[in-house]
Amino acid sequence: MRRLVTGLLVSALMVLGGCPTEEEVVEPKIDPCKSFMDFEAPAGSWMWARGSSSNPEPDTNYRLSFVRQGETLKAYYVHDLERFELTGTKRPDDWLFECGPLDVGGAAEGETVKKELHAYLSMDKVCHVYWTVGYTSVTDGVEETKEEARRVQAPVGEQTVFSYQPCTTEVVAGKGAGSFKSAQAMMDPAEPPLLTGDNATFVAWTDVPEGDCQYSFDYFWDGLRKEEALSTVKKSGDKLKWSHRGSISFIGTHEVTLELYQSCDGGAQERVAVACGTFSIM
Repeated sequence: MRRLVTGLLVSALMVLGGCPTEEEVVEPKIDPCKSFMDFEAPAGSWMWARGSSSNPEPDTNYRLSFVRQGETLKAYYVHDLERFELTGTKRPDDWLFECGPLDVGGAAEGETVKKELHAYLSMDKVCHVYWTVGYTSVTDGVEETKEEARRVQAPVGEQTVFSYQPCTTEVVAGKGAGSFKSAQAMMDPAEPPLLTGDNATFVAWTDVPEGDCQYSFDYFWDGLRKEEALSTVKKSGDKLKWSHRGSISFIGTHEVTLELYQSCDGGAQERVAVACGTFSIM
């Protein structure tokens, strides 16, 4: 009788789950923010979220794009018409992006100070993405990061295409843009060139590459790609000349960007030059 009672107790414990016959399945932990940004591998294009982060207005003054180059993560950051390329390092709680050294204005008029630009990419528990920019002095290593430089970021929609990469050459416009020699005298002006009328022809040059190449380029107004018919690219001496006649009906100071692409000897298309110019329109 004692053996029977003991057997019944053991059977009851097994029925109650004390001895599972199959291995329990552990559900993986789901990151609720991953659909917004994969923080372990940031990607895509982002912009400063003015107003509501769920429905932001495009801001051409503050934007960034993450690009993976092999094992390295690059961030292309645009800040008030200045463009920077930064290299990212993953840390336990955030990303550190660095570039430099850069020449920046000092406290005294005309003073130039060498500093390294840095930025912190972070995300809070409710999926807000923050991009905080600062400088580190090359001389004494003192870091300067201000709270007001911390900006909430929102993803740029697929239909909105901005220009991000640093400029490699200049855009010129006006009568002197007809040849490379005359254009050189127009480069790096103290003040943005003044343009009048309804349209202007914007021109840029780069060296002619070797090989059998096909060319195309995009036209950007204040950093935003415009869906306009572009002129053809042609050779001018030992230079490749690319130009576009665009509308200039917006009063004020504006940036024009031309991004040149080439495909040589049947290879893949690649960006080979980014031309930028700032113009005053009236």
